[in-house]
Amino acid sequence: MILTPPNPRLKTLVKASLHWRRAITLLAAATLALFTSTLSAQNLPKHSSALRQALPEATLMYFRLPVLSGALGANNVYLSDDQYAGSQKELEGLRRSFASALAASLDEEAAALAAPLLDLFVANMVAPLEIALVPGSNPDVPIPQLVLETRLAMELEALEAALTDLAAGSEMLQFSGQLDAERKGLMLVSGLPMQFHFDSQGHFRALVSAAAGPDAFTAAFTPSKVAAHPMSTDELAVDANGRGGFMWINCQDLIAMLQTMGAQEQLQQLEEVGLDSLQTLSLGLGHSNERGALLLNGKFSEPRPLLPSINNQFAMKSAGTPSLVANLSIPPAETLTAWSDAITDYQIQQGETPTLRDIEKEYKLALADIGKALGPEVTYIADDAGSYVAVKVRDQKQWSQLQKKLKKLEAFTLESRKYGGKSFHSLTIDTMVSHEEEDPATAMLMGLMMGKTRFYWTEENGHLLMSSLPQPVLERAQANTSGSVSNWLSNTQKQDFTRSVFAITGSAKDVSRLAYYFYLGSLLSVADASDHALDIYAFPTAATLGLPEESRFAAQLDMDPHAFSLQMHFGHSPMELMMQGSGLAQFAVIGILAAVAIPAYNDYIERAEAAQSY
Repeated sequence: MILTPPNPRLKTLVKASLHWRRAITLLAAATLALFTSTLSAQNLPKHSSALRQALPEATLMYFRLPVLSGALGANNVYLSDDQYAGSQKELEGLRRSFASALAASLDEEAAALAAPLLDLFVANMVAPLEIALVPGSNPDVPIPQLVLETRLAMELEALEAALTDLAAGSEMLQFSGQLDAERKGLMLVSGLPMQFHFDSQGHFRALVSAAAGPDAFTAAFTPSKVAAHPMSTDELAVDANGRGGFMWINCQDLIAMLQTMGAQEQLQQLEEVGLDSLQTLSLGLGHSNERGALLLNGKFSEPRPLLPSINNQFAMKSAGTPSLVANLSIPPAETLTAWSDAITDYQIQQGETPTLRDIEKEYKLALADIGKALGPEVTYIADDAGSYVAVKVRDQKQWSQLQKKLKKLEAFTLESRKYGGKSFHSLTIDTMVSHEEEDPATAMLMGLMMGKTRFYWTEENGHLLMSSLPQPVLERAQANTSGSVSNWLSNTQKQDFTRSVFAITGSAKDVSRLAYYFYLGSLLSVADASDHALDIYAFPTAATLGLPEESRFAAQLDMDPHAFSLQMHFGHSPMELMMQGSGLAQFAVIGILAAVAIPAYNDYIERAEAAQSY
């Protein structure tokens, strides 16, 4: 055997790979801790956002990063002040070990920049890190300025040392090494001056500007006189206490500034992804209305024709108190027509035949016919009578005409019968594909897999109460329906699904306990990844914390021609959404609802394609 010396370049690559693998492991563990921890109003570190109060109305962008040590257990929702004191030492050591281990896992060049940053923003940050892009103080220079604020638990000398190390590890930063007698300093960031101030209370404020006047720094951090900032509504919906994660972008003014600066490439990229007409965009993870919230909001400066106008009412009754409600809204006829036209245009561009419009003409059944007859609500309800779907009849005359059209189609069979003095109806959809050339065993197997689909329903108070078997509908018809779905949504669940295209809400038992223990497990993962000996016994039990036995959850997608919104609500931690025993099955209800709302449209296409081939 001949041994050859290792290739120096290969050795370097392997070493770098090991560094980055450990860094990724550490970051993954920290991310897990962040996801399982919570941003609660009463239990986060007491320092809230400060820069937020100084933002002018013309702010272009605002970003708030919560205290990263909160993700590593500094003081999260599960621990009150008294309970936190018992594990404070353990958590402080964990944070510093994580910061050191992550820096050590990087290669020398990356660590030179990362180590001081991690020391500042993991081990010492005790208030949210806020960054904002605001119009420049010089009206003759159309370049925005960047402002930054947080609070650090460190002495002046330690900050000077951290900034010196930071500048030494980056060619883009320059720092003199000391602050003046007023605790003010100056750095160069890619050639741009950054003025900053670190007061005796630990407030760190910085201004980066290419053309800042002598009073620009003071003006940037002076409380604004704006009564209600344009971002306030979105911010309060997701983070009422000002300590969680939040981002808001004034897209309209930012695009206008890019046009002034002649940034054509950036403008073209925005147009290609359909964001050129966005007015504002916001994203947040925090705590509001007594529970955790995750929110994505977008508002358009002009209406988008393919976005539906939805007006859900939820006027149906329930048998007792619901345990779960999920809704899929059928858009109105004009929106379905716009969708049909858009799909057809795309099919024509792709050279596909037949198009959706051709199929609609062939069967004399347009997509818009559904929107004329039914909707908007197609609601899955689980209550004391079982589970079933309630489909709102938008127009009784159009619903009758739709049934007549369905009866003329070969694939559909409609039947009615009396049971207990009440009319019940069924719709059978023959989706079975012919397999004349296959052997009998294969034909039987395909029949089991692609057999008939059935829906049974009865009409009640303007709704079709529907199920895949008649028994749930029969049971629902015989039950005492004195409950109100609308009242349950607004009063118990505190949800507004009026504009929701899709929504689901319910309650689950013991998920806070499961999420808390999963959170503690994630702290152990961070400790293991950073070689820190964490005393897990220092943390209280779920019983000691008195976590609630039942937690509400909700998710919704709202749309109208001028806006869209994606929201998720949970009790304490986002992880609770995944901790429910039947959570995934509940979210799968959307597939069932879609099948009810638009029955067998795939079958139309298959049959039309088959007919076209002969």
